[in-house]
Amino acid sequence: MNASARLDKYLNAFGTGLKRVFLARGAAAAAAVALVVSVIGAYLAVRAGFANEVVITARVVLVVLLAAVIAWLVILPIRRIQYDAAPEIEARTPAVGGRVETYLGTGLRDGKKPNPLKDLLAEDTLELARQFPVQRQIKRRELAIPGGIAAVCLGVLLWLAIAGPGLLNYGVRHLWAGWAFPGLLPPQSILVTPGDELVRRGGSLRVRAEMEGFDPTRASVHARIGDSDWLEVDMARLDDGFEFT
Repeated sequence: MNASARLDKYLNAFGTGLKRVFLARGAAAAAAVALVVSVIGAYLAVRAGFANEVVITARVVLVVLLAAVIAWLVILPIRRIQYDAAPEIEARTPAVGGRVETYLGTGLRDGKKPNPLKDLLAEDTLELARQFPVQRQIKRRELAIPGGIAAVCLGVLLWLAIAGPGLLNYGVRHLWAGWAFPGLLPPQSILVTPGDELVRRGGSLRVRAEMEGFDPTRASVHARIGDSDWLEVDMARLDDGFEFT
């Protein structure tokens, strides 16, 4: 194997290692985005009674952000090094002093421009490259740390979907799979007490409302006296529901 072939092998290994780094970073960022958007979207969905517009908006935001992260951290960097890997390689191995850029940028590598200096430049570059093996220039932690972050985020997301607190588990499951699997939401109802009740003129009546299957931030009661117009009045928030007197 001549010097050019050996240098090509080294550069291909470097490029493969860089692609793995980009994939690991993209996976970590995508998992973190999925976790954050899922928690926020599920929380807002629970507060809105799983209203379609809230859930659909959260899904759109999730898809757009995931696509943006993957494009920015994975697709574009990989395309960049496929087109010209020299800047990334030389940034990690500054000792090569522009030799890789010269080798890749002048057509020496692909053989389209026969040049007697090809093997000479490849041999000179290899002498330096031997001091900087790919395994040392692309450190294991560059793959391990993003991989750990991705695993933790996905693990937390899975836990939230299975056994998340309150109604958050329903929100996460509905956000991700409600479009394909109906019936993922909990039964929803409003328990109003005391129901039908007679009140003496000038007396007061305490009305309580407890929500099952969703947890809104506000509630209102519609009331009227005699034949007057209906009035909408906000109810006071309690630990376990709402109240109006």
